[in-house]
Amino acid sequence: MNLLLLDESDRSEGGFEVGGRRAQHLLQTMGVVPGDQLWAGLNDGPKGRLRVVAVQEGRVRLQGDLDEPADRPRLGLILAVPRPKFLRKLVPQVCALGIARLDLVRSWRVPRSFLGSPALAAGGLEAEMDEGRAQGQWTHRVGLHYWSRFEELPLGQDSDSPGSRWVAVPGRPPAKRAWGDPVVAIGPERGWTPHEVGRFQAAGFELVGLGPGILRVDTACIAGLSRAARDLEQG
Repeated sequence: MNLLLLDESDRSEGGFEVGGRRAQHLLQTMGVVPGDQLWAGLNDGPKGRLRVVAVQEGRVRLQGDLDEPADRPRLGLILAVPRPKFLRKLVPQVCALGIARLDLVRSWRVPRSFLGSPALAAGGLEAEMDEGRAQGQWTHRVGLHYWSRFEELPLGQDSDSPGSRWVAVPGRPPAKRAWGDPVVAIGPERGWTPHEVGRFQAAGFELVGLGPGILRVDTACIAGLSRAARDLEQG
């Protein structure tokens, strides 16, 4: 845990107090004791260094100021729903890279059986998203949206945050430099259908390749998002 995520409800006696899974991680995995300092941040708010002041009955009390502004994630990911167990492993990785929004869509080549997974129920991926945000030190929560039909997926350009929009298709040229708030679309294991690719193109997405070979879904997600994040950092 590189960042302890806090809610306003965790405020207590001039500081913060956490229990449950977060306290267990602090005590058993990180081995914190009174006097230790760690990074913490309010969900959708600032972050800062807090000092552990007490440990009692499985709860941890902390004090300090959360007075450093947190960077806003700028990446978007459109992802064809992968196998549920695979999805739970992938979500922390992409959230650690700094995504602002994750759109999960059932493309034509996604088996209908995937749709019954508890991971796609309300709150089903919250723990995995928090794990990724804590790893990457992102306080802003990820906007998660699920679309049971590809035709429901909104592909129109968001005028409030325009940016590069890429759809990964093997054999295409490398992506141009990312700008604005980029969105990367990664298909299922067998790829997007020609109809789906056509809809992306009609909406202004650029067809791009992520290398000479055909990548696994997780590798493609990380490659595409990492490329976009690097471009943004370099201005």
